[in-house]
Amino acid sequence: MAKTGPNTVKARGDEAGREASGEKKRLIVCFGEMLIDFVPTVSGVSLAEAPAFKKAAGGAPANVSVGIARLCGSSAFIGKSLVPAF
Repeated sequence: MAKTGPNTVKARGDEAGREASGEKKRLIVCFGEMLIDFVPTVSGVSLAEAPAFKKAAGGAPANVSVGIARLCGSSAFIGKSLVPAF
C-alpha cells in the first residue's frame, strides 16, 4: 500500500510513518447543525413495523467528523442542535 517518492501513500493510521517524515497531523474542523436521528431498536423491519426508536446524534457535519476520527484522523465538530429538548 506504500509507494516511494514525494507522493508517499501511507496505511490508515500510520503514525510512525507520519512522524518519520516530519508530517504533522492536521485537525479537520466540521461546522454545521447536529440533527437527531431516530433509529429503530429492531433491525430488519420496516419503519412502520418498528416497535420503538432510539435517539442518536447525526447530521452530515457531525457524521463526517466521526468518520474522520474512525479513520485515525484528528477532527472536531462545532455546531449545535437546533432542538433544545435533545
